[in-house]
Amino acid sequence: MEFPKESCLQEYLLNYMTTSMIIKKYGISDNPCMKKIHVSFTGLGAGNIGDEAMISGFLSLYKLPHGTTVEVWDKKEKALRIFSPCYEFVDFRDEALCRALCKEAGMVLLIGSTIVAETESLSWPLEVLGNKHMFCKENGVPVHAVGVGVDKLITPQACELFQRGFLNSISSWTVRSKVSRENLLNLGVKPENVVSAADLAWLTPYKSTDNGWARGFLLSIDINPDIPILGVNVVNSSLNNLLRERMAEVFDYVSGKMGWQVVFFCNETRDEKHFDRAAATSIAKRMKNAAIIAPNVYFTPQEMIALLSFCRITVSFRYHFTVFSMLAATLPVSFQRAEKLAELTEDVNGAILITPDDIINGKLSDTIIKVDAHYDELKAKQQVCVSDVKLRAFNNLYFIRETLNSFEMSLQSAVLVEKQPGHILWIRTDDIGDCVLSIGMLREIKQGFGNVCISVLCQNHIAELYESCPFVDRVISFDKKRAYSDIAYQMEIIRKLRSQNADIALNSVYSREPITDIFTLQSGAKMTVGFDGDLVNNMTPELRKENAPLYTKLIKQCGTSLSELNRHEDFLRALGLMPGAIKPAIYITEEDITYADRFFTENGLKTSTTIAFFPGASHPGKIYKYYHLALNHFNGLDVVILGGEDVEMIMKKTGADFKVRFFDLSGKTTLRQCAAVISRCLICFGADSAGAHMSCALGVPCVVVLGGGHVGRFFPYNKSTTTVSVPLECYGCSWQCKYNVCHCVDAICYEMVCEALKLAIEDARLSRNKCRVFFQGKTLYQETLYRPGWKWLSMAGLPDFCEFVCFSKPPVSDGNMVKGVFTRALELMRFLVFKLKRWRLF
Repeated sequence: MEFPKESCLQEYLLNYMTTSMIIKKYGISDNPCMKKIHVSFTGLGAGNIGDEAMISGFLSLYKLPHGTTVEVWDKKEKALRIFSPCYEFVDFRDEALCRALCKEAGMVLLIGSTIVAETESLSWPLEVLGNKHMFCKENGVPVHAVGVGVDKLITPQACELFQRGFLNSISSWTVRSKVSRENLLNLGVKPENVVSAADLAWLTPYKSTDNGWARGFLLSIDINPDIPILGVNVVNSSLNNLLRERMAEVFDYVSGKMGWQVVFFCNETRDEKHFDRAAATSIAKRMKNAAIIAPNVYFTPQEMIALLSFCRITVSFRYHFTVFSMLAATLPVSFQRAEKLAELTEDVNGAILITPDDIINGKLSDTIIKVDAHYDELKAKQQVCVSDVKLRAFNNLYFIRETLNSFEMSLQSAVLVEKQPGHILWIRTDDIGDCVLSIGMLREIKQGFGNVCISVLCQNHIAELYESCPFVDRVISFDKKRAYSDIAYQMEIIRKLRSQNADIALNSVYSREPITDIFTLQSGAKMTVGFDGDLVNNMTPELRKENAPLYTKLIKQCGTSLSELNRHEDFLRALGLMPGAIKPAIYITEEDITYADRFFTENGLKTSTTIAFFPGASHPGKIYKYYHLALNHFNGLDVVILGGEDVEMIMKKTGADFKVRFFDLSGKTTLRQCAAVISRCLICFGADSAGAHMSCALGVPCVVVLGGGHVGRFFPYNKSTTTVSVPLECYGCSWQCKYNVCHCVDAICYEMVCEALKLAIEDARLSRNKCRVFFQGKTLYQETLYRPGWKWLSMAGLPDFCEFVCFSKPPVSDGNMVKGVFTRALELMRFLVFKLKRWRLF
């Protein structure tokens, strides 16, 4: 994306911030009567993976609408990255804010966790949650408990707190087991207000393809996934020194006599002495044989299940670690740490439970040996029980399904104008790939609003993509660079927009920029809708704050992990539409197809042996220097070079020397002709840019050299896409690179690219859809003082059909000592430049 020089931009921003104050806001504001949902705190974001699993399970039953507010322990907790940014997270300690949100809500939900217990203290959860429930009751806000656990209360003080804050304040209960239901009935809750369901974590979305990522992770911490693993999760608060000694002896037996690997996992990631890592360390140091403690980092529920799928047996001190083990088709031996683990083993009909006395008396090793001996039989029985309990989990919406549906309808209708719109203005000022990704929304808008007239504003060079789109009626195009620097030209475009007399102006660009806001807000439309967005495209915090109240509706986001296509779907839902899965699209004409056919015929090209090569990208950091080294391994293939006029300069700059036969069409085709040529090729190969998005839209497999600017936002999203990356600690920089070289692209070894190409070509020839995420192992990345560190690539936010491939083969040496010396000298020079820049001397 190109911007004007700094002086021009500063002048433009000054002019715009002055004129924006007089923009008149038309239309309606958010409906003040619109019902919203508030989710009360039950542990989310406090470091326990089980809490995130329960929310994920609930969201698999019902996707909470935009505007839902959710109380969390820590708004910056990495665990929250797995959730849609359409929710607003708030600190549960901010009592005034939480009470205000409860009062405004049409419903308060308690989702998951054990909300009735006295094992930790009387304060939490009984007193803290009870006070909140009473406040909701006083203000006429219904509270529903969904998928919760209820322990048996013993002390009179605990029972009194329940009577005061829970009994008459919670409208309905779905609980995780029959035991929890019985405990509620004994506390005086009416039977018609309670349904026995199952823990929501049983509905955690999980695909076995995550196992490719898990295998790579285990290898990275020196665990061989092909040797039996005993996975262990222990909690310090449940251990005394005798139990630690006995467990160390058992684990020594498992590793020494049975030849297994003993691996400790942390299901609760806090480092304090009462939690999992401290417990694991206290046992591991008593062992004679080596045990491995997995890094105490946050794993998503899906990642933990994938890791446990490589364990043969687990020893579990935590409720949800047992659930994860069963979901991973691993057999757990659960420690009776609290009532709820006994409740769980009864709930799944015969799961194995062991007591502290059993461990002290030496029965743990006997149990492990017995489970191993009857493994297949026990596993088959467990799978049947897991299927049953999953079905029961669907009962968690028993009381609130109809209410949720009515809330959803009120949210949909709240953002619509009073009468059916006749004309919609579609504002897209971004680039080619963004257009291909978003154009699929227009079909939903056209159909959803009753064949409404749609006018599009876009850049000049993109206009042809909208002109061939059957859902677009008019196209207004402009020169973006000129619009930033020439106010008179800017006003000319605004006059054209106002002449459309649009009812609604839609700015669906998530990363809004100043020029997009100008055209949307000055369009004269009666209603303007946009994303709250981020600060990536030269949008300053001051300007975003200035413009926010001028929009009729801003769709708020609370993170950056959501994929672009999911954001498009959420934008449409905020308009009251019910879209299917939004896919990239490009509409090529018969003339474009004829052009591609003629080109292939005249040059003797065949689809089965032709690669579309798209090396260019809008950001210079995405340019990869070693494409030719990978392509030169495929002598039997033809390569068609595509892209803009800048490709020739890229080829000269990288010194590309092709040994394969190639045809250079860069700068010689229209966008649609380029797409037509891609449609005739076996695969598309190149940068994270327009060509790759075109290939996804056309159903052509692609291999993308992917940097770390926007992790999970764009690629991969297609089942026939292969990406190659080197994961670094600076990932997620939005291409605001602080280094003199974008190492996330520059450090990718061409051998990995070559391997990715080889597999993608094989799949394409067999018409086999495979989405592979290649990531370069740490051994193939040289960490230095001026380079970012290598960091494990998390699968959070990536589609569940991705297959992770850890590439750790050593690069092939060419034996050139002079080249090696030159490379080291170049590395030293880069280091000096990096330090001088840091010291502001260069």
